[in-house]
Amino acid sequence: MSKSSDYQHTQCIGVIGTGDFGRAFSVRASSAGYRVVIGSRDPDRRTNFLSKVDPALRGIPVVTIQECIEKSNIIVFALSSEDQRSLALAQQDRLKGKIVVDVSNPTTQNATDQSQAEQLQRILPHTHVIKAFNTVSAYALGEDGNARASRSVFVCGNEASARAEVSKLAASMALQVVDMGRVASARSLEKSMQTMFAGWGWATIVTCLLFVFWLVFTIVVYYVIRDSYTWVRFPTNVINKVFGCMAITLLGLCYLPGCIVAIVQLVRGTKNKALPQWMCTWLQMRKQLGLFGLLFALAHCCLSLVILNPSYQSSWYENAAVTIPANHTGDLVVSISSRMNWVGETTILFGTLSTALYCILGITSLPSVGRLLNWREWNLVQTYMGLLCMLFACTHITIKGHRSWISASFVDLLQRKDMLSQLIPWAVLLIRIILWIPCINSRLWSIRRGRVEKNTQDVEIGTTSTIVNGKSAV
Repeated sequence: MSKSSDYQHTQCIGVIGTGDFGRAFSVRASSAGYRVVIGSRDPDRRTNFLSKVDPALRGIPVVTIQECIEKSNIIVFALSSEDQRSLALAQQDRLKGKIVVDVSNPTTQNATDQSQAEQLQRILPHTHVIKAFNTVSAYALGEDGNARASRSVFVCGNEASARAEVSKLAASMALQVVDMGRVASARSLEKSMQTMFAGWGWATIVTCLLFVFWLVFTIVVYYVIRDSYTWVRFPTNVINKVFGCMAITLLGLCYLPGCIVAIVQLVRGTKNKALPQWMCTWLQMRKQLGLFGLLFALAHCCLSLVILNPSYQSSWYENAAVTIPANHTGDLVVSISSRMNWVGETTILFGTLSTALYCILGITSLPSVGRLLNWREWNLVQTYMGLLCMLFACTHITIKGHRSWISASFVDLLQRKDMLSQLIPWAVLLIRIILWIPCINSRLWSIRRGRVEKNTQDVEIGTTSTIVNGKSAV
């Protein structure tokens, strides 16, 4: 980034407000080569304060609010929503013809449908109000290095030339700019900052329902039907079984909708027919389901390491014995199991491999990592590596429980969580194998490239198609 000593912009940026955001913004804009003045109600006292808080602010003059407005072309309101309105009403005449940047995020919903920026524009009809920088925190503005380039600034306002000036300012500060058009777009920007965990609602509900199902199922089987466990083993051993079922079930649910959509497209002969809303919701929450599954997989690994001993997993260890001679009455035989057999070794191998791949899927689903991959790389990781992760997880469970499955009756199999938890993953793998058959795969890809087969009536073409063609993501 250019320093002010290397290049100076003609505009003067006025920052009204000396809080965390105002200070960080002033330093960032000054480092970008802009002349910056800070407006305060008490400039003398704030000058001493700012110089002590951040040495980078010592070269930036602190003046009265009125002087700050008069000297500046662009005025940044680094204030709360209430203070912004009071300031706008008091300085209407001085702000005429100026560019005012609203960086606030209201903490509560407005009584009207208007955004804070729209309300400022109504108070200041002769001022160009721009909504920007509200999605960037003071901490992000103060970051050093390449992390700055990953910050996006959404700019909206009624005057195109004013948007261009603010966009130029943001670009000079090494921030990515997205032009959102007129000031009405500020409604969605402010709403997005008020919404907590957007996109996680249905994924959280589904995850909680699945957890309750597997928990109740495990308790009924081990404590009611079989009556084989004591409650002492519940906190770690039993809960660990639930975590394992959750991890593989959620992984299967990430890839199952893609298989269903592929079958639907083959049956319909087109990708341009709208899907049911519940399917669109399912497709959109695959990433969140996968991240929840990764959390359960990691917890399952940790608890498994804690109970990894012959007392809990006797079938994983070789059975050896030491005979101690006894006087007259007979020998005392003590069983010792300290070395794993092939079942234990192979189970841990495939469990470790599947968890490692699960972690890669989770990491590459993060936006900061995913944007570094091109489409082919992302498709390789999220599709093929994801299916390999699922195959390793199923192999891990199958090797672990195959001995008891062979001699079990059908009723007993229905009571085995390790058997039931694999139904969705194995169904996904089987469908994928069928879809990879050359004649089926070529027809599917021709449909996804836009070909519409005969006797197919197009109905709704739009955003649903975009969702359908997205790959499964953990």
